Amino acid sequence: MFGLQSANLINRLLAGKGREMRMAPTIVIEIPREIAHAARMTPQELKGELATHLYRLGRLSFGKARELAGMTVWDFQQWLGTQGVSVHYDIEDYETDLAALMDLPHP
Repeated sequence: MFGLQSANLINRLLAGKGREMRMAPTIVIEIPREIAHAARMTPQELKGELATHLYRLGRLSFGKARELAGMTVWDFQQWLGTQGVSVHYDIEDYETDLAALMDLPHP
């Protein structure tokens, strides 16, 4: 996630082009502090758990779940591994990738 200083720098760089960086609208879910304390989890850990759960259910794609968790691609893959969740990659994905590889020019 961008810090305020990074967002300001990007906005300044884009200012000459008449554009401004806009953050995606958010919703706020209120969780009583006692719940987080009882679960012994930080707000970031709660977001990671929610992202993992929604990804596991197939309700969020890998990219959206990673975004919710606030992690890099690599970190989210590692996180899923520690949680025993495999990245969704089925036979259809494999066949699509194989066909794309076969279409590449051969040296």
